[in-house]
Amino acid sequence: MVKIGNVIRDKVKERGFSNAEFARRINKHIRNVYDIYQRDSIDTELLSKISSVLNFNFFSLYFVPDDKNDSKVEDYHNFNQYSNMEKVKELEDKIQKLEEQITTLNEMIKDKDKIIKLIEKNNSDM
Repeated sequence: MVKIGNVIRDKVKERGFSNAEFARRINKHIRNVYDIYQRDSIDTELLSKISSVLNFNFFSLYFVPDDKNDSKVEDYHNFNQYSNMEKVKELEDKIQKLEEQITTLNEMIKDKDKIIKLIEKNNSDM
């Protein structure tokens, strides 16, 4: 059986987080972090939060496929892969929109500079 606390502690170290930083990210007191490290089991909601913070699927440690579940394992991995691809696509779209905004803002800055030069020229001609 997996001692989840040990695995979490190892992942925290691997990610380079201090215990205080990890506690802050999971919104717990540092004493709770030390308690988590000692656990054999853990609440799924907390484990989900820890998985997100440490970018590691701790739930996969508990899933032991057998012949009957092989298709379920494949479905699960396909879902995760699809979900990740969907997130990547979403982020790519956001990046593209931000790049378009940057281009528009740069053009506006150039127009502003031209207007300022015209105003300065007009004022110097007076």
